Amino acid sequence: MKKVYYLIFFLCLTFKTLAIDAVKIKNIDVLLFYNTKGKWSENISSKTHLLWNSIIGEGAADFLATDTLFVVNLTSKSLGQNVSVALKVLSGKGKKQEKIIELSKDIRFADSKEYSIPLLVNNTGCTPIVLEVLLNTGGKEIKEAKSLPFACGE
Repeated sequence: MKKVYYLIFFLCLTFKTLAIDAVKIKNIDVLLFYNTKGKWSENISSKTHLLWNSIIGEGAADFLATDTLFVVNLTSKSLGQNVSVALKVLSGKGKKQEKIIELSKDIRFADSKEYSIPLLVNNTGCTPIVLEVLLNTGGKEIKEAKSLPFACGE
């Protein structure tokens, strides 16, 4: 009888471990909206060090840009996985950071192993912002942050 209990215990741990690692953050894309062109920039997630004076089209911005789109791309090892996602955008530096957007969403990977969550942040360009992503798969939390060091000056 003990062997049956050990087997059930082992199987429960195994399935819980599989569920924990089943959903991951694949990447976070960042696009600027070119207000005077009505178009999105290319993905600038690797160019975040070039966010100086984007409101006048300098740095990573080819044109005037005052809005930023984050796209959080998730991936699942299998269909049927559930995950709770919390997104939070902070504005400012250090102790002066304030929360400007918060979004929570429950996701089920029903017919695809990929899922993307868009989050538009308006009036960006001169103040640093940080996107914090928290995934909860029911057994483990996964956290990731994407910082955009927007700044302006002469």
